[in-house]
Amino acid sequence: MPILGRALLDALRQHGARELFGIPGDFVLPFFKVIEESGVLPFYTLSHEPAVGFAADAAARFRGAISVAVATWGAGAFNLVTPSPAPTPSACPSSSSRARPACTNALAAGACTT
Repeated sequence: MPILGRALLDALRQHGARELFGIPGDFVLPFFKVIEESGVLPFYTLSHEPAVGFAADAAARFRGAISVAVATWGAGAFNLVTPSPAPTPSACPSSSSRARPACTNALAAGACTT
């Protein structure tokens, strides 16, 4: 099991994350495998990035806890900005410099934190 993926899941759980919502994408498939094999947090797969964002936002608001949206970089990350109309406990981590503009725009709107 990749160490970085497991460390990220453990850190999310330690910081109060209750579940993960995501959509399969080329660069997140190895992380999805870690999520499935570890069983650290429940994981719900949806079929469209905005649905992932809305589900994570709704779960965070309902539970009053961190909920995580997982998508690939580029269009996947950009589509997560749409369902974030107001500040919520969300995260937009990314190791790709190409995904940073989507998170930067969301940060400017107060929709996510890094």
